[in-house]
Amino acid sequence: MAFFFFEAAEDFRSRRSPILGPIAGAVVKWMATGKLQKVDEWEITLELWALARGYLTPYRAGRFDISVRARCLNSASAPQI
Repeated sequence: MAFFFFEAAEDFRSRRSPILGPIAGAVVKWMATGKLQKVDEWEITLELWALARGYLTPYRAGRFDISVRARCLNSASAPQI
């Protein structure tokens, strides 16, 4: 994954964002367990947010349906990340 080295705004870094704060918390947790390389958590958080945001436009336009995939991810057999 190519990172673009975003500079996170101060309200993000202070975890005042109700959307990005929990994502950053998960990123920090994944870094602590070794699932992610230890870098600036906001670079990864903003990349994840940008990727997810990029899926919204085609989804809302009816270009794909994620309901089957979502059901698979919520099943007991789905791998835990």
